[in-house]
Amino acid sequence: KHRSEFEAEVENRYVAGVPLSSTAVVKVVGWHTPAAEPLSDASGQTQELQSTDADSEYPYVLVMLQGERSLHDVQSKERMAGFDVPAIISAMRSVAECVDTIHSAGLCHGDLKQRNILRTVNADVATSWVLCDMDASCLFGSPVGAKTSSAYGPPELARKVFSDSTSVVLASESFDVWSWGVILFDLCAGRHLFAQDINNDDLIDPVDRTRLCVWDTISDAELDPVLTDADVTESTVGDAK
Repeated sequence: KHRSEFEAEVENRYVAGVPLSSTAVVKVVGWHTPAAEPLSDASGQTQELQSTDADSEYPYVLVMLQGERSLHDVQSKERMAGFDVPAIISAMRSVAECVDTIHSAGLCHGDLKQRNILRTVNADVATSWVLCDMDASCLFGSPVGAKTSSAYGPPELARKVFSDSTSVVLASESFDVWSWGVILFDLCAGRHLFAQDINNDDLIDPVDRTRLCVWDTISDAELDPVLTDADVTESTVGDAK
């Protein structure tokens, strides 16, 4: 709906004019805008020939390579979370590689969560994962968190959001690493680390908001659900914890 989010989705796929690898971030191959509102990206690519109506509810349309299913959809429908350890390891390793790729370019994703991770199946039937939704991303050292889903944001962001602090949270590697860890817990435990709104992945319980603001470390009790129903050795459960 919003021009600023549309531009961010396109422009954040470039760092200093160099496109991010399409093996890490789903590729934008074109877009549609109202005829009077063109956009050219860092490579000089322009929108496809068709234009949208300026008064349309969604006047800005992105055309991306097709993903097969989001990690959010997979964990809900494929009995992966808490059970399929090889699939969990494969997915989380792939996501870590994607995050490392964008971090190597000096970019923080800023809203890493299951909805923003897409599974792709290549021609050789090899499965891989890529990141999407780049409108919250920014360069390291820049303010971050305005568009982050609070159930996957780190404690420093929670302290700013839920205490009306005027402090600024700056993008860094650790911001995404925290989110990656919350995803890992969700997949290993088969439940969310924090209760969240199913529409936008934001925290809904005041107790969880306080818990995150004063976070020190995860407790043994909170780790009890990790792989409890999976057919694995105690050693593997210990490694996951």
